[in-house]
Amino acid sequence: MKVLWCLMLVAGFTTSVVAQYPTLDYERKKLEVLVESKGVAEARTYNYGPWGRYGSSTSLEASEQKSWRATLGGRRVSESKFYGIAGLTEEMKLASSRERNRTTGAVLMGIGILPMVIGIGGGMIESQAAAETGGEMKNTTGYLVTGIGGAVLTLAGAGLFFTNQGNATEAGFAFKVAEAYNQQLRIKLGIKE
Repeated sequence: MKVLWCLMLVAGFTTSVVAQYPTLDYERKKLEVLVESKGVAEARTYNYGPWGRYGSSTSLEASEQKSWRATLGGRRVSESKFYGIAGLTEEMKLASSRERNRTTGAVLMGIGILPMVIGIGGGMIESQAAAETGGEMKNTTGYLVTGIGGAVLTLAGAGLFFTNQGNATEAGFAFKVAEAYNQQLRIKLGIKE
């Protein structure tokens, strides 16, 4: 009799764990889009099963560009990874290019600031010293080239960085991509809507 009770308990536990696995796997693999900017938008949440037991999805109806970010199973992912997971290679390439340009711009700004400060500061210090002593400025060209070179790098970096801010696509499009991906994921995992 004890063996029968043990078998029943194991079978009941195993059944409940296996029944929850697709739902847990769905929660780990689903894509979500979260709006970060202010604006006029209407969000709707749909729950699947009682009290959202089988998951939920949120859709946003927006007609203008919104700042958004993507998550995979609750963890933030880049826009290029979001589109890669969803299988949209053109959008992934566009987002990846923008991300690369932002990074390159930040690096160029960081590299350019130091020579710009050295060139401008060194030139000012030498100019002040020459004015006080009545002598000539000996390294004017060096400071000038260093300062201008640094300024060019800094401005080029700022241009790349600031012109590639925001998302490559609109929030409404990203929501539709996430919804389509999540619907296919539910079908693949055998979760009924």
